[in-house]
Amino acid sequence: MPSKKRKPGKMFEKVPTYAVPDVLFDSFGYLTLHDADLSVYLYCCLLASKKRDEDGQFVFEIEPAKAATGYSERQIWRALGSLQGNPQRTAARTVSAQQKPSLAKKKPLIVKVSGGNFLKNTYSISTEEGLCIGIYRGDKKETLRGMLYSIGLGYFDVPCYLMDRLRELKGAPLAVVLTGIKQAIDEPNAKFVASLKEWKSMAGITKDAVLHSAWECETVHDLMRVAHKKGQRRAGVELFHPVRGTSLTRNMAEAMDRAAEKAAISAYEADRAREYTQQELEQWFLSEFPEAEKRDDEFYVDCPECHGMRHEKRTPTLRVRFDKGAVGVMACHAFIKRLKRSGDDVFCSFDTKGKVPYHLMAMRDRISPRQALQKMRNYILVLRGETPEETEREGAFSISGPADGIPI
Repeated sequence: MPSKKRKPGKMFEKVPTYAVPDVLFDSFGYLTLHDADLSVYLYCCLLASKKRDEDGQFVFEIEPAKAATGYSERQIWRALGSLQGNPQRTAARTVSAQQKPSLAKKKPLIVKVSGGNFLKNTYSISTEEGLCIGIYRGDKKETLRGMLYSIGLGYFDVPCYLMDRLRELKGAPLAVVLTGIKQAIDEPNAKFVASLKEWKSMAGITKDAVLHSAWECETVHDLMRVAHKKGQRRAGVELFHPVRGTSLTRNMAEAMDRAAEKAAISAYEADRAREYTQQELEQWFLSEFPEAEKRDDEFYVDCPECHGMRHEKRTPTLRVRFDKGAVGVMACHAFIKRLKRSGDDVFCSFDTKGKVPYHLMAMRDRISPRQALQKMRNYILVLRGETPEETEREGAFSISGPADGIPI
């Protein structure tokens, strides 16, 4: 099945990561690169991430690449050609079913910027259009993650612990650990149950023995613990901090608690930034409408249009709440009856567009909305211990106000 749309998460909040363009996976969550292509591409992303002042460009040298990835010079140059959209085939090379789409793909993932007899080979991570990803921002240094975000390209978080150990993960272990992380992000949960068949398909491997061997790799085990009984087709997986050895499940829960606390503080600060706080508006409303019934965060009062008449019983149906808008909002969508002929439902027709709670006081007391607003303001000023303003003289009025802003 296609992978779920990724949602912002807190799984790797305490784990240092590098950003890798999400072209690493297709729409079904399967790896698009394998073996040397995968290792070399991650190594290129590593170089681009470390060169913060080079606009996504990096110098590629063969000896450091051999030491970092564990592949031979010939394999690395062949992988570089493939990543530039020029895949090479040999008669002796066997290609798996999962690798065929990536070899046939001509879209470049890296772009050569310069190179030659007297110049170093300089490359850049490619955009969707096959151009250099570089963004020129004067003196401001930008990471690869920042550049991907700036131009709207999605990216995949890969722990630095893995990117710095590509040689140890050469081959199947790298594919297995990346697809394991992908499944955790798609859940999203640092502890999940994985299907072995699906996992093998995502990683581009066919044998159970290869999958089991990858789990036992020391670098994989530092980040991912897999519990599997012989003969079963599913395995329990849990991600850990590769250095501290603590479960990311606990870290994720703590991060979510911090995010909820931060959201609550932001809501409180937003409420304080309003001219009138939610608490002040609620106190004013209860002083004017003591019969209001409070249910959760809403107040229910008698609707001036339908009066809540249902089944010959009067019920307050106009909902008023003060956690939205500058001075609160209100609405009545009470069910009235069902037409016998057409079977259509009839709801309350009270038009609250351009009206706010103090309009109820204006309609009840037969005063203008401007005067009702002034009375509400004076009540809140007295509540704060301040001097109330002079009330306007009553005159002709209309209870409807402008649709934009606060109606007066």
